[in-house]
Amino acid sequence: MRLLFGIQCTGNGHLGRSERLIKKLRNDAQVDVLLSGSECELQLQEPARYQFPGLGFHFGNKGGINLLKTSLNLRLRRFFRDTNSVNIQQYDAVISDFEPMSLLLARRAGIPAIGISNQYAYRHLIKPKSFDLLGKMVLQHYAPAEYQWSYFYEKLGPHGYHAYIPDEIASGRVENLGHVVVYLPAYHHEYLGKLLSLFPYQQWMIFGKRIHRPYSKDNIHYLPICRSTFSRALLTSAGIICAAGFGTTAEALHLGKKLLVVPMKAQLEQKYNAHYLASKGVEICNSFDLNQSRTLSHWLQTGKSIQMMQPDESNLIVSDIISLLKNRNRQVSTPFSFVHEPS
Repeated sequence: MRLLFGIQCTGNGHLGRSERLIKKLRNDAQVDVLLSGSECELQLQEPARYQFPGLGFHFGNKGGINLLKTSLNLRLRRFFRDTNSVNIQQYDAVISDFEPMSLLLARRAGIPAIGISNQYAYRHLIKPKSFDLLGKMVLQHYAPAEYQWSYFYEKLGPHGYHAYIPDEIASGRVENLGHVVVYLPAYHHEYLGKLLSLFPYQQWMIFGKRIHRPYSKDNIHYLPICRSTFSRALLTSAGIICAAGFGTTAEALHLGKKLLVVPMKAQLEQKYNAHYLASKGVEICNSFDLNQSRTLSHWLQTGKSIQMMQPDESNLIVSDIISLLKNRNRQVSTPFSFVHEPS
């Protein structure tokens, strides 16, 4: 069996959890990897067979997406040219972590496509009060798969799985050395520093995509993205301030760290996550500026830790993938049904 595994690289979470699945899948199948996107700092241990710019977005400086830069870099002609360069006929099936090129190829060729990502969880959830129709269309049509399986903070449906937690987090020693980790990639690190400087008694560790070397200003420490450094900072932190992305929030909850979540603007996925996290008692701050200094002060003094353990289900996921594909191969060919809803 030969598989194509597509990975979305607009963030680090897709790559980390996919790499674990790929290693285990290679015990039963030959797996080639396709990467698309350009906002990921991590790298695969083994190089991908295909790597393309894909369709992604660029972060702004004050909490949202830089729409102008995103639009200027939206090269649809290049996207379809790159897609056409892949010989999909050599593969028996596609696995995708919300990666659109591999899923488009699977649909064209009529081969099985399993999408597994936290983005597929949102059809199971209650809509947040502030709902975005355009965002809904993106979630539904950006990476549609024949089979849609989901990661989330809790199991949702028969093919719902717990969040992936990196080994260095899952097996690391949890301590409290007093610092607070800040990871808000849609804010410029110097903009964040202005607000955090109002709290000189607190040690801050800001991780940023635009920080190229570590440096400090008084009680604020600026650090480039590095998986090992970031993991160590989380394990030893007193609290974590981050966007409502799935990966970091799940890691914080797994560790039982105090958590303040700042959803990215105009991101429906993050609205869903924030809505769910608020229902579990996590504090949500819809913007992060000088007007929020009182909210930040209150959280530092009275914020509570909430723990939601995330077991490693990678073996189960791989077993489910192999079982589905083997069973499908045994069945008599049936008309193509685009989305298989959970039973």
